[in-house]
Order: sequence, then structure tokens, then C-alpha cells
Amino acid sequence: MQSRPPTGARSLREQASLRSATKAMEGLTGPSGDESNEASQDPINAAKRRRSEPEVAIPPWDSFFARQVSVSLPERGGDFRVYQAGDKGPLLFCLHGGGYTGMTWAACARQLASNGYRVAAMEMRGHGETTAAPPNDLSLDTLVQDAIAVWRTLYGEERPPTVVVGHSMGGAVAVHAALSKVISPLAGIVVIDVVEGSAMAALPFMITLLDQRPKSFASLQEAIHWAASTGLCKQISTAAITVPPMLRQQPDSASVNAHDDAMQSSPTASDQDAHPGPLDPITEDAELDISRPATPMPDAVPDEAPALEGRWYWRTHLQSSQRFWEGWYRGLSNHFLSVPAPKVLVIADTNRLDTALTIGQMQGKFQQVLVPQAGHAVHEDNADQVATILTTFMKRNRVGEPPLSFPKPAALRKS
Repeated sequence: MQSRPPTGARSLREQASLRSATKAMEGLTGPSGDESNEASQDPINAAKRRRSEPEVAIPPWDSFFARQVSVSLPERGGDFRVYQAGDKGPLLFCLHGGGYTGMTWAACARQLASNGYRVAAMEMRGHGETTAAPPNDLSLDTLVQDAIAVWRTLYGEERPPTVVVGHSMGGAVAVHAALSKVISPLAGIVVIDVVEGSAMAALPFMITLLDQRPKSFASLQEAIHWAASTGLCKQISTAAITVPPMLRQQPDSASVNAHDDAMQSSPTASDQDAHPGPLDPITEDAELDISRPATPMPDAVPDEAPALEGRWYWRTHLQSSQRFWEGWYRGLSNHFLSVPAPKVLVIADTNRLDTALTIGQMQGKFQQVLVPQAGHAVHEDNADQVATILTTFMKRNRVGEPPLSFPKPAALRKS
């Protein structure tokens, strides 16, 4: 007879997985749901606290980026917003995590541009100001094809030395985009706080953790203070930069109906495989249109309650992307190790390494950099340190610089 493990042992394993999931999702939910539910449990005192909290200045996007462009890709379903910093030098092509926007790279981008590099931070479909349809098709194959198409449209003719940088979900997209061989010359890849093992362990708990977030906010100031108080952002100044772009105000019932129609017409789990297959070739008729702003996408209004006019809702309804989560991360560690370019993994906790990455790190296949005291969004919490890590990586690998030339030994010189 096969003996069953003690209940206590199962509980410990479950608790370990839950701790891993909570840490991995900290950047989207805060460290616990207690603060998230406080307003609903005690609305009077919560409202009083909101009124007493000082108003935080929300810096404009052009405090960090030189320009924003709308890349029109009809064959990819619409327009993609890209923030750009720097005018010359090698390129860092940055891909945000699930639920974030291009502004997640704002503080890093400003520092990198001052160091002589270019930064392009695109916004994935269903995120930020990108309007590509369907917005809730967040399969890995679709996201990778989107990223490749945007890079090729903006930089395909010039082909600057490119380092692909990705955070969380964007890290998975970055790895597969790097393996596509379309982004060339590929000078390196940097992934931030995404490890296959811990990500897969977190999947069973992600819906619960996401549901702990407030569904909406009365104002951007309320959202900023919530983010700072719960650990979404380590500093309130960071929250003022990155949180407002993650939200959209609900103006009227018309956009709610538009959102419902989009959700009903979007593919279901049976319509497409959540696991990526071979990447389809990208057509060459992409067109860049920087003369007009992107058309706002419908709000990601929670399905379980009607939207209230004037309140601020999350742009991206991550719960609806659940069928794609496993496809983002399965096999990621080995794919990362197989990228034929210098590699860096930036993490906040060494306990997140899985077996494949632990062995790869011992074999010197990639550089591991630990940024302690940071949450899931390492590049937001420690922007200066991450910018320094990226700058050091670029300099060490002489990205964009001519190869070193060594003088021949005297005995080999011609007389």
C-alpha cells in the first residue's frame, strides 16, 4: 500500500508555494489583501484617510521619454504605443510585465538615455495606450509576433545593436523574440524577476491574489496612495509615475458596452491553443504613424459589477488571460539559456532560481544580479541600480563599440 504524506507535510508544501506566489505577484497585488479590502470594510474612515493624504504630483511622460509614437500595424490588429528615450547609441528594447505599461521603464529610461543609450518601451496589446485587437489575446505567440513587428517597423532598416529587456511576462516575450533571429544584431538579453520554476508554482494562486486588488478607485490619488501603502511600489514617487497609466477613468456606459462586445467577440480557450507553436512569419507592410495619438481601448471593467461613472478601473483585466499563463512560462529557463547572446538575470531573491537556472549559473551561462529589498518590479523599486546594471552590461560586452584590436607580438611583426 502506498503511504500518503502527512497532512502537515502537504500543508508546508502548499504554504511554500503560496509564499512564492505571493512574492511573485507582489508587484500587482501588494503583500496581502488586507489593505485592499480595508476601504470596503470601513468606507467612512477610509474616505477620511484619503482626504487627509497629501496630493502627489503626477509627472508627465515627457519627463522621462523624448517622444511617444503610435506604430500602425494593420496585420497585427491596430496601433502599438512606444515610448522612446535617447537619440543615438545602441538600443534597449524593453517589454513590460502583465498589467504594467511602458511607463514602468520611465525612471530607468531617463538614466540610460543620459548614459548614451536609446530606449524603446512598447506597450503590449491589452495594455496602456495600445489598441491592437483583440486586446485580450495575450498568448505568447501573439505577444512575440507583436514585439518583433514593432521592432522591425521602427528599427528594421537601421538595425542598431539591440539588447532585449523583459520583466515578468515581458521576460518570456523577450526570450522568444530573441530566439526568433529577427532582432539582429542581437547584442544581449536581460530578464527581470521571471523564473520558470517560481512562476509555475505561483499559477494556482494568481487568480486569488489578483482578486484581492481593489476593482476601482475614486481618484488617481487614491490609487497612488494604495499602491504605496500595500507594496505595489516601494516609493510613493514611483507610484505616481507608474500607477496612473495602468488605470482608465470610466466616463459613461457606452464604453462599458463596447468592452462587453469586445469580450464576447474575442477568442475563447477553445478557439486557440494557450501554448505557443511555431512563430508565423511577419508581413512587411507595417506602417509607422506618429502623426496621431492612439485610439483609447475599451476599459477592462470587471465583469462581476457594473462600472461606475468617474471611477478609475484597471486597463488590463488580467484574470481573463488565465488560459495563457502556463504558456508564458513553461520551458522558459531552457529557452533563456539557449539564447545565443550575453545574458543577465536580475532578481530580488536567490530562492527563486529553479534547477535549470541554478545549474546554468554555476556553469557560467549567464550573469545573475541580485537586487535585495526590491519587490517584483525590481526596475521600478531600484531604477538607478537597474540602470547601472544595464549600463555595466552594455559596457562589459562593448555593445555598439568597435571590437578590440590587439597589437601583434614583436616576433610576428614584419620587419
